[in-house]
Amino acid sequence: MNCWPLTCAPARPPDPVSLGDYLAGLLLYDDYGFGPDLEDYAELLGDRGTATVRERVAAAYAEDPKDWRAKVLLESIARAEGDVDAVIAIYAADLDDRGLSYVRIARELDQAHRADEALGWVERGLREAAHPDHQLIEYLASRYAAEGQGDAVFGLRRDRFRAERTLANYQALRQAATEAGTWSAERDEALALLRQDARDARHRVP
Repeated sequence: MNCWPLTCAPARPPDPVSLGDYLAGLLLYDDYGFGPDLEDYAELLGDRGTATVRERVAAAYAEDPKDWRAKVLLESIARAEGDVDAVIAIYAADLDDRGLSYVRIARELDQAHRADEALGWVERGLREAAHPDHQLIEYLASRYAAEGQGDAVFGLRRDRFRAERTLANYQALRQAATEAGTWSAERDEALALLRQDARDARHRVP
């Protein structure tokens, strides 16, 4: 039905809470990749609608922390709001045995200029990760080096070589020990460990 412009009532904007609830449902349960971009609805959502989206997503994540869609959405919302601690909490809820989650947390903290906390998380990752990843080790070594802690770099490299006697770990130990002026003594012990590994390997051959 047509009407004159001056007699037509303007369309009412949607209720922010209802809109937020609707959009959250689309974002959480859309299986076709056509979820809405919340930035397009920022004005209509306002603070109340945005809070509704956040609450729905947070509830879905709390119900199932393994729900990747809820996790990604919650992280995205936290980033948009500049809530570094919320991002870290998401990572901290799913720490892996290689320490990569710890590195991600440390990098978030670095960007927030919270270097001491970042270092603490990576050191914790080294203690707790069953199979520390190369990225974790290199991040920690670079931090120690940047702070002039040559002894800490050397200790880290020595511990890693003793735990995993790979060529890369041997080369890293040699470099750190050379810089610390202790390679002559350290080399003898390192080579002794490698010779022992070779003997053990021969004994295991049927």
